[in-house]
Amino acid sequence: MDSSRGYYFIKSDRLLLYLLLLIYVILYSILDINQLSFPIAIGSILVYVVCIVSLKKSLIDPLGCTGVVLLYFFLSHFGLSIVHALFGVDGLKYPSRTIDFLSSVNYPDALVLANIAMLSYTIAATRKQSHDSHGYNAPIINDATNNVIFFIGSLLLIYSFIVMLVMFLRGQVSASMDYKLYREAAFSNPFYSYMIVLYSFGGCFIFSVAERRQFIFAGVLFGLTAIMLLITGNRGEVLFPSLAIYAILRVRKIYFKKIFIVLGVIALIIIIPFISSARHAGGWVQLFQIYSSNFFSSILDTFSEIGIQIRLTVYILNEYVAGTRKLLWGYSYYECFLRWFRWILPTKISDFVPKSFNFRSEYSTMGFNQVAESFANFGLLGVVAFHYIIGGFMGKREKTINRPIDVAILGACCSVFINMTRNKFSFVPTHLLFIFAFYLLIRVITKISG
Repeated sequence: MDSSRGYYFIKSDRLLLYLLLLIYVILYSILDINQLSFPIAIGSILVYVVCIVSLKKSLIDPLGCTGVVLLYFFLSHFGLSIVHALFGVDGLKYPSRTIDFLSSVNYPDALVLANIAMLSYTIAATRKQSHDSHGYNAPIINDATNNVIFFIGSLLLIYSFIVMLVMFLRGQVSASMDYKLYREAAFSNPFYSYMIVLYSFGGCFIFSVAERRQFIFAGVLFGLTAIMLLITGNRGEVLFPSLAIYAILRVRKIYFKKIFIVLGVIALIIIIPFISSARHAGGWVQLFQIYSSNFFSSILDTFSEIGIQIRLTVYILNEYVAGTRKLLWGYSYYECFLRWFRWILPTKISDFVPKSFNFRSEYSTMGFNQVAESFANFGLLGVVAFHYIIGGFMGKREKTINRPIDVAILGACCSVFINMTRNKFSFVPTHLLFIFAFYLLIRVITKISG
């Protein structure tokens, strides 16, 4: 294909993205779509396909860092909805009170907003930069920072392992604990919350520079803590950095054989619903009970478990339409900075909290999602703008990579944004500040070591 035809296809892909975005904005803003949840849920698959084709034609690996954030967004907003559309309520394992949001008149609108977010993210990610490199085809140049990044990543993973091991040995946590009790015990340890963050960054750092002969060492360091986290009911704490690490290797053009990818997907299908059940049962005996009863059901459970976050968008829309919720106008995004300032200047910063900022009080045990939060702040415009900013950042960073430190930082950001997809935004600035601090630390140590 010559360059003119390639440009034509890229341009036509972007026109299709804009056309789909316009259609979904019209669906949300003008038309009555109360009975259209089935076609919208199934149609989201086609929208996702269009998005990943556009990424690929813009020389962004659909399974690289930018693409994996999009993939997890798709699963966390449409996984349950697609299962429900294909198999009905019988395909879902949840009690009726948990999935009653599916009968809400605002449920189709929540699906539309998620499609709008996905399209906005992709439009920004595929936007042509004046200084674009050749994307994921660009070679990763080895430089003096490799050893520093590998060393710091190793230290972070060793620190994480020690924290978890000490908690087990002291009896603070165990594999037989109910997940709620585990969290109460774990977060009573002042090192635990930092450990979770540093574990994710450590995995991203070490795999951003590890050579093939170092993969076993890196994998063992990462896996030891992963095992302890998984048997105590932690999914996201392992899944998010694992996805980011896989994306990092794709960006580095290190590919696995298809059989290993298939085995990884099967492992996720087995692990995710099991951990969810074991969280509340507090025992590994649940494994046999779950999978001996209906293995096919467990596959559906995996997508439902990931995709249950769409309910938060429905809840926010229900409040907004009922008139009990007012727009926050950015409060939930800058509230974390207010907390920083209150810590520094406790008497100088106002304690005013909008009544509609009820994320913690109403939804503290449900996680959250960024379609819901961006809508709660700025309505439809917030959904478009927020995901456009994230997509633009990820796409620009990935298309201009040429140093190992760029891969390390991109991978760490990828892990943060995957986590953010099904949570509140409040932790993101702190995590990004950590990443920036590590970036400076790597540069300083590299310069000192010559």
